[in-house]
Amino acid sequence: MKTGLEATRLGIVAYIVPFLFVFSPALLLKGSLVDVSLAAVTAVAGAVLLGMALTGYFVRELGWLKRVLLVVAALNLLTPATGKGVIFTWITDVVGIALAAAVLASELRGGFRFRHGVGVTLAEPGPALDDDPPAGKNPQQ
Repeated sequence: MKTGLEATRLGIVAYIVPFLFVFSPALLLKGSLVDVSLAAVTAVAGAVLLGMALTGYFVRELGWLKRVLLVVAALNLLTPATGKGVIFTWITDVVGIALAAAVLASELRGGFRFRHGVGVTLAEPGPALDDDPPAGKNPQQ
């Protein structure tokens, strides 16, 4: 049962993609170049964000709040901008991009962490990383 749930969680994007083609004709290359490009970019970004949210990992494990925000951002990006009303306009794309940018920036700014919360940061340049060591202390001479 656990394996089936995990497979469904990882494959949910494959279930959603056919519906994107039905509701967004621009993904079938019907429309202007701008419409087709915008639909393709937002669909790919939404699918990637949904995959990240459901797996729970970007550069480290994501907390529940960030996962929920990524799901909301993904759904905003996956909603086609073809129709009337607030839900089917470009505003949803802007909200999705803003939410995704905020979550991803906070993850990138936080550094890299392993599974159990051990922090790893890149070393600051210092004496150990200098190209020219002090005179008389070079062991290779």
